Amino acid sequence: MTVDDKDVSLNMIRPFEILTLPIPAGVAGKSLVWRFINDYGAISQPLKKNL
Repeated sequence: MTVDDKDVSLNMIRPFEILTLPIPAGVAGKSLVWRFINDYGAISQPLKKNL
């Protein structure tokens, strides 16, 4: 996962789990990019959301 192109350390989370992470220092928090693993073990294409 990245916020404004800076990596955020993250392990797997369970389905429907809520996880709050701090934004890295020096980052404005304008965009978030993440991937997920589906039920078949395939990794998704990067998903991006403007914040």
